[in-house]
Amino acid sequence: MASDNRGALYERAGYTILPITFPPTPAYPHKVHHHLYLRSHDPRIEDRDTPRTLFVSNVPIDASESSIRDLFKRIAGGRGAVQRVEFEDKAWKQRHEVSEAPVHAGVKRKREEVEEAELEAKMETAQLPEVWEDELLPGGTCALVVFADKSSKDVALKASGRLAKAIWKGGKDAPELTWNSSQACGIERYLSHHHLTHPTKHHLQSSINTYLTTFTRLESLRTRLAARTHNVPDADGFVTVTRHAHHHRPASSAAAQAAADRAAEKEKKIGPDFYRFQAREKRKERDRELKVGFEEDVRRIREMRERRGRVRPE
Repeated sequence: MASDNRGALYERAGYTILPITFPPTPAYPHKVHHHLYLRSHDPRIEDRDTPRTLFVSNVPIDASESSIRDLFKRIAGGRGAVQRVEFEDKAWKQRHEVSEAPVHAGVKRKREEVEEAELEAKMETAQLPEVWEDELLPGGTCALVVFADKSSKDVALKASGRLAKAIWKGGKDAPELTWNSSQACGIERYLSHHHLTHPTKHHLQSSINTYLTTFTRLESLRTRLAARTHNVPDADGFVTVTRHAHHHRPASSAAAQAAADRAAEKEKKIGPDFYRFQAREKRKERDRELKVGFEEDVRRIREMRERRGRVRPE
């Protein structure tokens, strides 16, 4: 009877409670039991991945996508193909930020703008070397395990339920699900941290060279973009003020005359109606003049009619 009660513990509030075992380590030479909570993903707003997604809670702190893949591969016997894993504090936040970003459909970005965005992203990654091999998750982290299709998710969930029920029942033949971590923990993790905190001179020089090369390319691209938009009006006729190098004086009188001629030709091309707001103001002024002339003609005709009615020819 006690065995049946223990077997009933594998499922609570819609969750499948799956016990896993941490193997002994040099720091703690004993097995440690941990529990995963699994159910089908049921968000408030569903997307196209919801039917093939499994919600997993209380994920171990050293979990990674490879360890989750390995776990469900062993649970489902290779039939539950995991496509990707999204952890709560990583991919969920990025996905939320991306979903709130405005999307401009049908608008093609210029090649220079795309290159600038790529260089800025590269500068973000071209930082000093990391001092930790992998980032540990907070305790009690949740994860979304997205499978290749809905049938793979159903197979993995049913297999997890059968395995959890068998583990909870216990007994001499009870199975054991061992957790295989891809990260080093304990003293190995801190030894690796100490090694990464003191990188080699070659590694540091390589990181600095990559950063400076990317920075130089980005500044050169921004200079070209600024030079291209210098003195170019936008759709409303306004010109963006940009910084540019001062022009040096010509070395000879002939060069000075040529420069003056070019400036005069440029001024001639610009003219008084170069900007859109100038053309609008000129049209408004011409409309005002026509209106004033029309009103003057009406007044003169009215006066002529009045005089014609009072004066008779002899």
